[in-house]
Amino acid sequence: MLRSAARAAVLALLLSACPAQTPVIQPTPTAEPSPTETVTAKPKRKDPKAKLAVYSTGSSILLYDVKKDSLSTAASGQGLEQPKFLTKGVITFVQRSSQTSRASLVRLDLRSGAQERLFEDADGIYAYELNPARDTVCYVSVDRHGFPHIRFRSLVGERSLYTAGSLARALGRGSTPSDQLAVEWSSDGSFVLVVFTPADGDAGRDVAEDQSQFQIRRASGSSSYAADPGDEPTMGAWTPDGKRVYFRTTRGARVWIARTGAVESVNGGATWFNPWIAPDGRSLAYDTGEDSARVQVKVLDLRSGATRTIEPSGRFHPVFERTGVVWVQEVVRCRNCLGGTRRTANVYRVNLANGNTKEIALGSLAGIDVFYA
Repeated sequence: MLRSAARAAVLALLLSACPAQTPVIQPTPTAEPSPTETVTAKPKRKDPKAKLAVYSTGSSILLYDVKKDSLSTAASGQGLEQPKFLTKGVITFVQRSSQTSRASLVRLDLRSGAQERLFEDADGIYAYELNPARDTVCYVSVDRHGFPHIRFRSLVGERSLYTAGSLARALGRGSTPSDQLAVEWSSDGSFVLVVFTPADGDAGRDVAEDQSQFQIRRASGSSSYAADPGDEPTMGAWTPDGKRVYFRTTRGARVWIARTGAVESVNGGATWFNPWIAPDGRSLAYDTGEDSARVQVKVLDLRSGATRTIEPSGRFHPVFERTGVVWVQEVVRCRNCLGGTRRTANVYRVNLANGNTKEIALGSLAGIDVFYA
């Protein structure tokens, strides 16, 4: 706008310096199209589609080929968790000690099977992600006193370690459906979202905002945003373009805007669980909580606020295969189970346009990571 204003001022100055004249408008010649000239339409942008997915069973990491609808074992061993794609042919995962809190981050070449131990931390690796440049990892560890720490570790050169901040104490309470342990970078690597809901502090004491369980840090490690701990912020997710973070609180759904740092209410937002944003960034799929056998999967249009329910009930943890198609996992009632429900190994592919549903080879969606292309 400044450039436009400057141009307008210069133009006004030039016109004022010229004597008033009646303008003579010359007809603009019309170019004749060449007999051989063709008009090429601008290609329509294609939204990414899932090609591969990985998840852990605890003793193995399974690789799912979407096109073949088949599973294969990528790695085996005790304490394997949190697999994530670096590229189509390379993943990372955490290998946790069975006797101590010590954990290692391992890189695995899916083609050759070669593994490289990138680093280990005596305080564990409870959530992590490498930045888009693949030269820095942000992760959460928990010391022996129960305090979680946000750490940045370089994966090049001397692999220096920087502790950016500490969260409120995580006292080892039981898990709840509202818990989220996540570290997610924005697509441009400018910010990193850290959610660690077990860090709810000591009973009867308020938690300071700089110890909030929901934070957005800059790539330098400095704080950009910390949600009010009293609002119990959780269930955050980046849009694919890295411009917004959607999350929920006890006061409703919210969105943090990276460009301005503003936090706004979400039209149509609800108490969502396991949010997953579509590859085109226009809709958010979520479930209503797996502690009920009547749990439902819903899809929220992030522009209009309209919500639709995916039938039948008893499905949870939606994952977009592509825009318009989601995977969902079955939940059933269980009399002797904690919470009264249990997950089955049945996963379905649902076309949102026509409702067509098909069972696929995936056995779990919890902790899954998807490679889109």
